[in-house]
Amino acid sequence: QTHFEQTFQNQAPQYDTPIVLGNNLAGTISSEVGSISEAKRLIRQGSVDISGATINDPTYQVKVGDNIKIGKKIFRKVIKP
Repeated sequence: QTHFEQTFQNQAPQYDTPIVLGNNLAGTISSEVGSISEAKRLIRQGSVDISGATINDPTYQVKVGDNIKIGKKIFRKVIKP
């Protein structure tokens, strides 16, 4: 209940779940969405934000510490492999 209120009602999500850094943006989020082709599709549609900015390039180089939002409900923080 508290997590829902903070994330969606107050629009202050917690980026506390880690995701391992990949070769690029598509490689990094592919573990969350199922495949690299699905990751590329979501990126091209504008469904992926990095630290508040929408990224449309699947080859974008993600940095350790970046906050990634995938769609409306997935919030991750990039960590070293």
